[in-house]
Amino acid sequence: MSNPPNNWEAIETEEEVVIPTYDGKGIADVIKVKVPAFRDPKTGEVYLAEKALQILDDIKARHMGLISREELKLLRARLRCTQKELCALLQIGEKTWTRWETGRERPSRSMNLLLRALNEGRISVPWLLAQRPKTKQFEQKSGIGRIWHVRQRSGKKLISAQST
Repeated sequence: MSNPPNNWEAIETEEEVVIPTYDGKGIADVIKVKVPAFRDPKTGEVYLAEKALQILDDIKARHMGLISREELKLLRARLRCTQKELCALLQIGEKTWTRWETGRERPSRSMNLLLRALNEGRISVPWLLAQRPKTKQFEQKSGIGRIWHVRQRSGKKLISAQST
Protein backbone atom coordinates (compact mmCIF):
# COMPACT_ATOMS: atom_id res chain seq x y z
CA MET A 1 0.00 0.00 0.00
CA SER A 2 1.66 3.22 -1.13
CA ASN A 3 -1.00 5.91 -0.64
CA PRO A 4 -3.24 5.35 2.36
CA PRO A 5 -6.36 7.48 2.92
CA ASN A 6 -5.65 10.92 4.41
CA ASN A 7 -7.18 10.12 7.77
CA TRP A 8 -4.78 7.23 8.47
CA GLU A 9 -2.12 7.85 11.07
CA ALA A 10 1.55 7.58 10.04
CA ILE A 11 3.36 5.50 12.64
CA GLU A 12 6.50 3.47 13.16
CA THR A 13 6.06 -0.21 13.90
CA GLU A 14 8.44 -3.00 14.82
CA GLU A 15 8.49 -5.95 12.47
CA GLU A 16 10.37 -9.23 12.59
CA VAL A 17 12.67 -10.21 9.76
CA VAL A 18 13.21 -13.96 9.60
CA ILE A 19 16.63 -14.90 8.23
CA PRO A 20 16.62 -18.43 6.79
CA THR A 21 19.51 -20.85 6.95
CA TYR A 22 21.55 -21.29 3.75
CA ASP A 23 19.69 -24.46 2.87
CA GLY A 24 16.35 -22.70 3.43
CA LYS A 25 15.13 -25.44 5.75
CA GLY A 26 15.40 -23.54 9.02
CA ILE A 27 15.66 -20.17 10.68
CA ALA A 28 19.14 -18.75 11.25
CA ASP A 29 18.01 -15.59 13.04
CA VAL A 30 15.08 -13.29 13.74
CA ILE A 31 15.78 -9.56 13.71
CA LYS A 32 13.41 -6.84 14.91
CA VAL A 33 13.33 -3.72 12.78
CA LYS A 34 11.39 -0.45 13.08
CA VAL A 35 9.75 0.59 9.82
CA PRO A 36 7.26 3.26 8.70
CA ALA A 37 3.62 2.18 8.58
CA PHE A 38 0.04 3.47 8.66
CA ARG A 39 -2.71 2.75 11.16
CA ASP A 40 -6.38 2.66 10.20
CA PRO A 41 -8.12 4.77 12.89
CA LYS A 42 -11.36 2.80 12.57
CA THR A 43 -9.98 -0.72 12.95
CA GLY A 44 -6.56 -0.11 14.49
CA GLU A 45 -5.00 -2.33 11.85
CA VAL A 46 -1.44 -1.51 10.81
CA TYR A 47 -0.46 -1.45 7.14
CA LEU A 48 3.09 -1.45 5.84
CA ALA A 49 3.95 0.95 3.05
CA GLU A 50 6.06 -0.06 0.05
CA LYS A 51 9.06 1.68 1.62
CA ALA A 52 8.72 -0.52 4.72
CA LEU A 53 8.59 -3.69 2.66
CA GLN A 54 11.73 -2.61 0.78
CA ILE A 55 13.54 -1.91 4.07
CA LEU A 56 12.62 -5.36 5.39
CA ASP A 57 13.69 -7.04 2.15
CA ASP A 58 17.02 -5.17 2.10
CA ILE A 59 17.78 -6.13 5.70
CA LYS A 60 16.98 -9.77 5.01
CA ALA A 61 19.19 -9.78 1.91
CA ARG A 62 22.08 -8.10 3.73
CA HIS A 63 21.97 -10.65 6.55
CA MET A 64 21.88 -13.46 3.99
CA GLY A 65 24.95 -12.04 2.24
CA LEU A 66 23.13 -11.14 -0.97
CA ILE A 67 24.44 -8.32 -3.13
CA SER A 68 22.24 -5.21 -3.04
CA ARG A 69 20.90 -3.26 -6.00
CA GLU A 70 23.15 -0.34 -5.00
CA GLU A 71 26.20 -2.63 -5.07
CA LEU A 72 25.15 -3.89 -8.52
CA LYS A 73 24.91 -0.33 -9.85
CA LEU A 74 28.30 0.55 -8.38
CA LEU A 75 29.85 -2.62 -9.83
CA ARG A 76 28.60 -1.78 -13.32
CA ALA A 77 29.77 1.83 -12.98
CA ARG A 78 33.22 0.73 -11.75
CA LEU A 79 33.55 -1.69 -14.67
CA ARG A 80 32.53 1.18 -16.97
CA CYS A 81 30.13 -0.88 -19.01
CA THR A 82 26.54 -0.72 -20.14
CA GLN A 83 23.89 -3.13 -18.97
CA LYS A 84 24.07 -4.83 -22.36
CA GLU A 85 27.84 -5.30 -22.10
CA LEU A 86 27.67 -6.63 -18.56
CA CYS A 87 24.89 -9.04 -19.51
CA ALA A 88 26.99 -10.37 -22.38
CA LEU A 89 29.94 -10.78 -20.01
CA LEU A 90 27.83 -12.68 -17.45
CA GLN A 91 25.86 -14.52 -20.15
CA ILE A 92 22.49 -13.39 -18.78
CA GLY A 93 19.52 -11.58 -20.30
CA GLU A 94 19.33 -7.79 -20.20
CA LYS A 95 15.94 -7.85 -18.50
CA THR A 96 17.38 -10.04 -15.76
CA TRP A 97 20.07 -7.47 -14.93
CA THR A 98 17.51 -4.65 -15.04
CA ARG A 99 15.30 -6.49 -12.53
CA TRP A 100 18.30 -6.99 -10.23
CA GLU A 101 19.53 -3.42 -10.53
CA THR A 102 16.07 -1.98 -9.83
CA GLY A 103 15.50 -4.33 -6.91
CA ARG A 104 12.47 -6.07 -8.41
CA GLU A 105 14.31 -9.39 -8.16
CA ARG A 106 17.51 -10.71 -6.63
CA PRO A 107 20.19 -12.86 -8.23
CA SER A 108 20.19 -16.56 -7.41
CA ARG A 109 22.54 -17.77 -4.68
CA SER A 110 25.05 -19.07 -7.25
CA MET A 111 24.94 -15.88 -9.35
CA ASN A 112 25.27 -13.86 -6.15
CA LEU A 113 28.53 -15.70 -5.40
CA LEU A 114 29.84 -14.89 -8.88
CA LEU A 115 28.83 -11.22 -8.59
CA ARG A 116 30.40 -10.95 -5.12
CA ALA A 117 33.63 -12.50 -6.43
CA LEU A 118 33.69 -10.02 -9.34
CA ASN A 119 32.88 -7.13 -7.00
CA GLU A 120 35.64 -8.12 -4.54
CA GLY A 121 38.25 -8.69 -7.26
CA ARG A 122 38.47 -12.45 -6.73
CA ILE A 123 37.72 -12.96 -10.42
CA SER A 124 38.45 -10.54 -13.24
CA VAL A 125 36.78 -9.45 -16.44
CA PRO A 126 39.48 -11.17 -18.56
CA TRP A 127 38.81 -14.41 -16.67
CA LEU A 128 35.08 -14.10 -17.34
CA LEU A 129 35.77 -13.36 -21.00
CA ALA A 130 37.88 -16.52 -21.22
CA GLN A 131 34.92 -18.56 -19.92
CA ARG A 132 32.51 -17.51 -22.65
CA PRO A 133 31.54 -19.97 -25.38
CA LYS A 134 34.12 -20.16 -28.16
CA THR A 135 31.56 -19.92 -30.96
CA LYS A 136 31.20 -17.31 -33.67
CA GLN A 137 27.48 -17.13 -32.98
CA PHE A 138 28.04 -16.08 -29.34
CA GLU A 139 30.78 -13.62 -30.31
CA GLN A 140 28.62 -12.01 -33.00
CA LYS A 141 25.55 -11.89 -30.77
CA SER A 142 27.23 -10.44 -27.67
CA GLY A 143 30.13 -8.48 -29.14
CA ILE A 144 31.68 -8.45 -25.64
CA GLY A 145 35.11 -9.67 -26.75
CA ARG A 146 35.35 -6.91 -29.36
CA ILE A 147 34.13 -4.30 -26.85
CA TRP A 148 36.73 -5.45 -24.31
CA HIS A 149 39.60 -5.33 -26.79
CA VAL A 150 38.56 -1.92 -28.18
CA ARG A 151 38.31 -0.48 -24.67
CA GLN A 152 41.59 -2.11 -23.68
CA ARG A 153 43.39 -0.39 -26.58
CA SER A 154 41.71 2.96 -25.92
CA GLY A 155 42.36 2.92 -22.18
CA LYS A 156 38.64 2.75 -21.41
CA LYS A 157 38.67 -0.87 -20.44
CA LEU A 158 36.38 -2.90 -18.23
CA ILE A 159 38.36 -3.29 -15.02
CA SER A 160 38.48 -5.73 -12.15
CA ALA A 161 38.02 -4.61 -8.56
CA GLN A 162 41.72 -5.30 -7.86
CA SER A 163 42.89 -2.79 -10.41
CA THR A 164 40.85 0.14 -9.07
